Amino acid sequence: MVFFNWFDLASRKQQTDEISRAIAGEQITIDWHEADKQDKLNSIAERKALAAQKRPELSNEEARQWFDHYEGEAINWLEQCIQWNEQYIIHARNNIVYHQHRQRR
Repeated sequence: MVFFNWFDLASRKQQTDEISRAIAGEQITIDWHEADKQDKLNSIAERKALAAQKRPELSNEEARQWFDHYEGEAINWLEQCIQWNEQYIIHARNNIVYHQHRQRR
């Protein structure tokens, strides 16, 4: 009986350690995606500012339309990346809640 209790405690400690590592890993994921999301937001702001500066310099309407289209696609791509980051963040937060629930059992 003494061995069984010791084994049970060791097993619970190992499970607690695994859950703590899983939570820490999810937090690292959240931190990385938050930083990447902020980087993409900064890139969008920079592109918009630069586009506002450069667009008037273009010589004709066709060049401006091409420029607007190209910039629009680039900004849409960055916005899509932000949405992907947000999805990863939500998923990681849900995983943390799941692991915390497992830890309480």
